[in-house]
Formats: sequence, C-alpha cells, structure tokens
Amino acid sequence: MFDISIIGDRARVNGEMPIGLANALADIVKERLRQDAKWGEQNHPDGTGPERSWGLDDPGSAREIAEVFREETDHKVREGKLTWRDIALEEIAEAFAEDDPELLRAELNQVSAVFAAWAEAITRRVS
Repeated sequence: MFDISIIGDRARVNGEMPIGLANALADIVKERLRQDAKWGEQNHPDGTGPERSWGLDDPGSAREIAEVFREETDHKVREGKLTWRDIALEEIAEAFAEDDPELLRAELNQVSAVFAAWAEAITRRVS
C-alpha cells in the first residue's frame, strides 16, 4: 500500500496504489492547484446544517433532504438500479445537513472519495 507523511504544510505520498486511484487523485490535485491559482486561498462559510434549506423551492430542511436521498439510495440498491449519481447525491445531502465542523469534514471526505471512485470507474469503462 502507501502512506502519507505530513511535513509542516506539505505532504508526501510513499508507496504504491492502484493506477486508477493515482490518476483520479492526480487529477484532483491538478484541479485544486488550478483553483488556487485562479482564485487564491478561499475561506467561505460552510453554509450547512440540519435546518438549512437546499436553496430550492422545496419546503424540506437539509436533514429531511438527506433522509430522502438515503431512502432513495437504499431503494435503488434493493432494485439493483443504483447509479453513481444516486451515491453522490446522498453523500452531498449528508454533508449539507451537517453543522459540526469535524463531522462535516468527514462527510466532505466521503463526498470526495465517491467522486474519485466515480472518476476511476469512468476511466475503467472507457479504457
């Protein structure tokens, strides 16, 4: 496998990982560097929490929306019709419903991992 060493404000990855994961992570790193070059360091409010609206014309809170997506994902699993979009929407909804900074960070890591896995799947499919 591999390990990550943290040295000050830098990190070094040592070891081996599957090529699909390495490519997905490299693309994410490139995009983050591009974003920083374009916008500089960004520090926005989280805008999340269980009672927050999704900003749509819906009456549901973020907590309620997260539950709807969880139930929909479970339903699609049972039917054998689960898509990457379903998984991503559930994870995003769970993140939007979180207001504790540590739990929000964990949810965002899950969102990132789902999108990286989705990118890996696309690479496998088109290769």
